[in-house]
Amino acid sequence: EGLLREATLRQHELEHARKELRELHGVERAGRETAAAQYDRLNAQCESLTRQLQERQREADVLDERCKRLDEALRVKTVESERALEDADARRKSTESKVDKALEDGSALKEELRANAVVETKLRERIAGLEAEENRLRQELFRAQSLADE
Repeated sequence: EGLLREATLRQHELEHARKELRELHGVERAGRETAAAQYDRLNAQCESLTRQLQERQREADVLDERCKRLDEALRVKTVESERALEDADARRKSTESKVDKALEDGSALKEELRANAVVETKLRERIAGLEAEENRLRQELFRAQSLADE
């Protein structure tokens, strides 16, 4: 009887240990399934993030290329603007030089006109004097002819 009892007790302990073992296997299986599901979820998340990162990298590459094109266009525009400024400055200097020469020529012409006006005045005075002399000489000639006719 003691042996039977001990065998029964061992039998219950063995059943209890098997039950605990089954429960542990169930918990382990559930843990593995949960871990596998979590792994799959995290793996999918990782793949999604990798795709997003690749897309962002492509966008960054496109923007980088666009920035390079814009920088080049800006450089070209800057060079063109500097060239246009240099050309405009050269034209301005040339125009200023032409204006200065025209002013000098204008001053010279003004002086020449003044000198010509003085000469013209003297010539008119001389012509008026000569015409007066001519008139006087004609009158004398007419007088002389009238005297000679008489």
